[in-house]
Amino acid sequence: MLICVDGTGAIGNVNYAVHTMGSFVGMIYYGSHLPNRKYYRGPDFSGIGPKLTKPDDLYQQIRYFWQQGDRQIVMTGYSRGAAIVINTAAI
Repeated sequence: MLICVDGTGAIGNVNYAVHTMGSFVGMIYYGSHLPNRKYYRGPDFSGIGPKLTKPDDLYQQIRYFWQQGDRQIVMTGYSRGAAIVINTAAI
């Protein structure tokens, strides 16, 4: 499985997509052929915001893939997204 969390960006989804277009995390996600993969946007510039992905969100996704029999966990993140990935790994 592949879990990706991108870095901090603009509040709106369209502005965020433009801001993170071509990001390394995005390239890893879109270049992967793994069947079990999930991309999460990073937090907005406030550091929290309504789109904040929490480590528990990633943990639940990992559990879902794990229950499907996928036992190899690969996670990547950038900036605050990397902090979310690290906190998820600690869980």
